[in-house]
Amino acid sequence: MNELWLRVEKYLEGDQLPGSVYAELSGTGIRGARRFMIPAGWQTEWHREPVEPGQFLVQVRLPSGTVISRDVTVSPETGAPRQVVIRPEPSAHEYLSWPQFLGSVEADLGQSAFSARTQTQHRPAVTPRSWIVAELYAQGAAGAPGATVPLGAGTVVRIDQNLDLPSITYSVFRIEDEESVLLRFFPAPEPAGLANPPALGGRLFLRLHGLSPFPHYVSLPLQWYQTPDLHRASPSVPEPVQVDVLLHQEAPPAPPASVYPTKAVVVRDAIMGPLLGYLKSGDLSAVQAMRDTLLRNAEDVLYYKRYNPYAAVAGALVLLKTRAYERLHDWPRNLAEWFPWLPDGAVIDAWCRLHGVYEHQRRQPDVEQARHDFVESARRGVPIYTDCLRLSIEGLKQCQLIAQANARHDEEVSAALERMRAYASAIDWQQPFTAFTGENPLLVPA
Repeated sequence: MNELWLRVEKYLEGDQLPGSVYAELSGTGIRGARRFMIPAGWQTEWHREPVEPGQFLVQVRLPSGTVISRDVTVSPETGAPRQVVIRPEPSAHEYLSWPQFLGSVEADLGQSAFSARTQTQHRPAVTPRSWIVAELYAQGAAGAPGATVPLGAGTVVRIDQNLDLPSITYSVFRIEDEESVLLRFFPAPEPAGLANPPALGGRLFLRLHGLSPFPHYVSLPLQWYQTPDLHRASPSVPEPVQVDVLLHQEAPPAPPASVYPTKAVVVRDAIMGPLLGYLKSGDLSAVQAMRDTLLRNAEDVLYYKRYNPYAAVAGALVLLKTRAYERLHDWPRNLAEWFPWLPDGAVIDAWCRLHGVYEHQRRQPDVEQARHDFVESARRGVPIYTDCLRLSIEGLKQCQLIAQANARHDEEVSAALERMRAYASAIDWQQPFTAFTGENPLLVPA
């Protein structure tokens, strides 16, 4: 018996991703096709598959949606493992490697495409973007206004969501190139001499001025701890991860002034980051094929919601999309009740109740509680995840139809639906995390 060793070699700024990329193997040396997850990173570990000698086709689907195929021959003469390294095209800059890997923007961030777009005969080598002003905006429970922190050179801020893990101090960096501005929230010890950095909690937004007459908002999933692989022999201690926001506008031909840069959030979580990428690309087949791996991870992060409610919401969305309802249990109820600043928890709980997803409902809808949760979620503001905004609108529409079927007008549901539709008209539906243009996160005059 021979072995085929596989991995994706991609410089992700030094990050190693164990079992994070979907792969399919077919050929003469195995029966049928095999599907599995392989590691990604730089000089990372191998995934090992036992095979008989023969001809094989390896197909790798990156979270961005890119498919890379390799023909491989395993010879009977050698007993040594046949090593196959999948190398995607390098990104134009190191700090674009994660957005390229995840497919965070529609533009090709690969080295060759980026160079072709930004060559000097088309536009200046560097376009100053100092006119883009960024700040952190915090919201409390039920949309109560909180603090605002300008993001200048060397800004340090502490994020504390009162979870079961410590608060995280972030240093904020800004990187620019011909097409992009990248704002990096880097978890780091507090600098010496900075006794009390600004502390924020609750719902967080990145607020951007200068892109249009109105501010732009991006939902920030801070604080975020790395999702541990709880099924390893010795699970790792959760570590805070870096979160980036990429503002990207493709180079010439120059877009019209009415086209705003794409605003994409990149969470450098070795497990949930790629999973969010697969969901964005619409590649649910990869998630479905790896149910025992990916859906188990989604169930785990939902269970450990007190460590990271943002990851828990993402896990619940994965389970809803793949109809793995038994893995939801009734845990979304806790998401709705424990985090009053989180609209998404109330949305997911309401959706589960409206459609009889919970096992104790025996597939019977709980319309009254679902209606209450949908209205409550709208009171909390725009959801963090774009998919939750979609579920909120669809759920509120169903509640409205139920009221009309009973010959009554539900003013609260109608008002909540109007507010969510206002967000829908200003949102970028291609991004996992909500990014929209408006006067402020509650859509009232600033």
